[in-house]
Amino acid sequence: MDGFALKFGLKHMDPNGTLVANANSSDISGWVTFTFLVGCVFGAAISSYSADVLSRRFSIFIGAVFFMVGGILQTASDTISVFYTGRVFSGIGVGLLSAVVPLFISETARPDVRGRLITVYQLMITLGIFIASCINAIIIVTTTGDKEWRLALGMQLIPAFILWLLIIILPFSPRWLLSKGRTEQSKKHWRN
Repeated sequence: MDGFALKFGLKHMDPNGTLVANANSSDISGWVTFTFLVGCVFGAAISSYSADVLSRRFSIFIGAVFFMVGGILQTASDTISVFYTGRVFSGIGVGLLSAVVPLFISETARPDVRGRLITVYQLMITLGIFIASCINAIIIVTTTGDKEWRLALGMQLIPAFILWLLIIILPFSPRWLLSKGRTEQSKKHWRN
């Protein structure tokens, strides 16, 4: 995406009008990846505490919020520092969600379908990566400039927003309810 490369200093236009990679483009690309991964490590590191203290359900809600804030910062960024900050926020959301969502699924699903649902969860991640790649390919072919990379980055807000909305209607984990002494609510979950 040439618009992104020009905006954040990965490339420049030479006098002949040709795009040329800047000497520090590898450093910038490396920091884009690194800042996301740092966020993922932090999100995963706090996931156990968050899931136990706040609940699995609320931790998923918070992870979706972090992911949306990161997506908004990346999409709206005009400086590389704001973009990096967005990458960290998105990483925190992904790290938190990667640890808490399978836990939530395994604790709320019936034992006879639990393994299948965890498999479907992983399959949906893979399908999401494929769909994102297809959408990005279409965006690259049909748009140019700032709109190209902003649209591609903004697309991550759609699944994050859907997750954020839908977690509100899902139940608390019965195991978490038991750990908080809310036995009757936990039993009610298994009756339903």
